[in-house]
Amino acid sequence: MREIKFRVWDKQNKTMIYQKPLSLTKFMITIDGDFGWFDFERQIWSGVMPKAFIELQQFTGIHDKNGQEIYEGDIIEAGHDDGAVYLEVAYDQEHARYVFIDREEDEWLDSYEWDEFEIIVKGNIYENQELLPAI
Repeated sequence: MREIKFRVWDKQNKTMIYQKPLSLTKFMITIDGDFGWFDFERQIWSGVMPKAFIELQQFTGIHDKNGQEIYEGDIIEAGHDDGAVYLEVAYDQEHARYVFIDREEDEWLDSYEWDEFEIIVKGNIYENQELLPAI
């Protein structure tokens, strides 16, 4: 079973915060003395801190070739026979899976295709947007 972990992009302070859940069903975050918590079972955000101030991202359960954890919102460099491309890691809600999005080709790669690539985390969509092509 994969470890359940989250990180949060603090939109106000423009900082990434890494925290573990309080329990199997709840995740709590504190920023500048304000707090909020997310209930996984009911998909509800509660607390003093408005959800609009943060972006919650889950650990995919996958590591890159250097052992770094891969989260939703990461930008990865995927090496392939045809060269390297930069891809965005996203969650596909409709099919309940993580995918890599290729913005240049306007397509995504499913997780079963990931083994074909040599993957390296290069940054994330909040701090390193310059790595991805403009859409």
